[in-house]
Amino acid sequence: MINIANINNLQDTIIIAQKISKFILKNGHANNINIHLNGPVGIGKTTLIRYILQNCGIKARIKSPSFNIIEYYSTESFKFYHIDFYRLNNRDTSILFELKDYIKNNSILLIEWPEIFLDDLPKPNISIVLEYINKNRVAKIFAKDHIKI
Repeated sequence: MINIANINNLQDTIIIAQKISKFILKNGHANNINIHLNGPVGIGKTTLIRYILQNCGIKARIKSPSFNIIEYYSTESFKFYHIDFYRLNNRDTSILFELKDYIKNNSILLIEWPEIFLDDLPKPNISIVLEYINKNRVAKIFAKDHIKI
């Protein structure tokens, strides 16, 4: 299933985040959820993740994991790992050992730049591609057949 949404302003980003958050809150208790975000630098991947996390109950300051690679957040119900592979290359596989531990813990993985390790990552439940089409920002949301966003 694919959904396409125009992102004309911050409110549009917030609306997309609310829809993704509803899916997480409804389905994340018994399953790992893997969300991949693709798009050029500065298009809004981290901003979208920030609002997803806030809508899921994260009160802490949400920052970009560009330098730490992984930022961890939790609520009583969920463990979230915001991962940014931008600074890595596919030869730096040590991070994959750490990811295996997160995957076992019914965690929510929000992964920016997943294409760097795509063959080594669990298949996404939701894949979001942010891109510019005719100077307009667009979100293409690909979800498994049973997922409605």
